[in-house]
Amino acid sequence: MMKLTAVILAAVLGTAAFAAEQMTCTSKDKKVERKVYIKRAEAGKPLPCQVQYVKDGEDKMVYEFKNEDRCQEKMDALVEKLKASFDCQ
Repeated sequence: MMKLTAVILAAVLGTAAFAAEQMTCTSKDKKVERKVYIKRAEAGKPLPCQVQYVKDGEDKMVYEFKNEDRCQEKMDALVEKLKASFDCQ
């Protein structure tokens, strides 16, 4: 029983480790929307990766990593800044 509990716990924690690779942020008055997402060159492979920012329909690369996967870290930091004026999900 203890072994089964450990396996289930590991599965749950492992799933929680994967953060969202796309966030949509809407202004408090619901009139403006921003999107931040991670673009990967190949599905399932972490590198290379880019953090993309969509503002007024224009998609712009704001970070690019070829040798280390820091895209999630940079995307999370950008979303935190947006949360000052936007509701992000």
